[in-house]
Amino acid sequence: MWKRYNIIIITLAIIGLMIFLYVLFFQKKDSAEGRLLIWGCTVDMITNKFFLGYGEGGFLANYMDYQSRFFQKNPDSRYVVLADNVKHPFNEYLFFLSEHGILGIFLSYYFYFAFSKNLKGIILLTKYVAYYVLWDVVYSGYFLIL
Repeated sequence: MWKRYNIIIITLAIIGLMIFLYVLFFQKKDSAEGRLLIWGCTVDMITNKFFLGYGEGGFLANYMDYQSRFFQKNPDSRYVVLADNVKHPFNEYLFFLSEHGILGIFLSYYFYFAFSKNLKGIILLTKYVAYYVLWDVVYSGYFLIL
């Protein structure tokens, strides 16, 4: 009985979330489609430099090239009217991955877990590394899903 009740609740929650996202998408359709364009171009960036990324400021320096390549390949795209000069991909995970690659994400997780278990270990780091780790944890919001 209890198991069946949980399945019904979870199913209703998933259906409710899908309806909510559908309504949210169509409330500002141009904004949502513009983000889909940005995310698609950002994923193309990530696939080209998956391990190391483009470095700090790499998204801003390279994104417009990827967007122009997208429109060269798709001149009749519905996204043409939505294109703009983009400075951020509106997604922290994609932003960090495009700039620092999978190695940067791995190192961020490593530093976070290594030093959160032993706070005395942070004292042994130089100020630069300690501030970088704290900035990464706070700014990028990686650990909100844990």
